Amino acid sequence: MVTPGRTIRVRLEGAPGDIAALADRITGLPGMRAVRRTGLYPNRGDSRVRLYLDLAPADL
Repeated sequence: MVTPGRTIRVRLEGAPGDIAALADRITGLPGMRAVRRTGLYPNRGDSRVRLYLDLAPADL
């Protein structure tokens, strides 16, 4: 069980379209609430991007 009021930060990294689609799928899971979702940040030195999700799962 997740401690009430606590969130889990997830960093996704990859191709822009893949990361956006995966973030949509994760936040659409039953019992998963996105408290915060950042925009896409470019990585230094390559073409990949990163995105951060702060999630509040109902139960683990």
